Amino acid sequence: MEKDDHSQDCVEILEKILKQIQNKHETIKKILDSFTPQDLWKIINHPDLNEELVEKFKELEITETSKNRFLNYHEGSLGTINSEKINKLLLKLERCMYEQKVKFEYKKNDKWKSVSNLSPGEKCASLMYLLLAQSKKILIIDQPEDELDYSSRKDLVETIKKKESLNDN
Repeated sequence: MEKDDHSQDCVEILEKILKQIQNKHETIKKILDSFTPQDLWKIINHPDLNEELVEKFKELEITETSKNRFLNYHEGSLGTINSEKINKLLLKLERCMYEQKVKFEYKKNDKWKSVSNLSPGEKCASLMYLLLAQSKKILIIDQPEDELDYSSRKDLVETIKKKESLNDN
């Protein structure tokens, strides 16, 4: 049932909603094979705005009881479920609807490189620059400069010296 990074959140939600349903795990697998986490979130939170998804859900080959429990979640028919726990899981699920747009790049010799394309030494240098930017006190252990090329090592030493002088003031 590992369809994507959020399928475990879906499994948790579905296990809570479908509590005490026969063949629960088979039902959950069918649901996850048919719907994305985003679609499940839409069906649970706004069934009235997602009629096509709701109709598709109703066509699933699962028991009517399972369908009703899932589709009627927000109508209060599931009083035995810990709704606070489900709401927290739904919030986690909602987060997957938004793509992460953070892009990490490293600038060296006036050229920007994606962090995924860096050498081990450049990755080490970029991590150290990030640490230096985020914290006033940082401890570097075990010769971290070993993997750095000469120019990165020189730039890093200059940055550390600047950081030290700023902290002294």
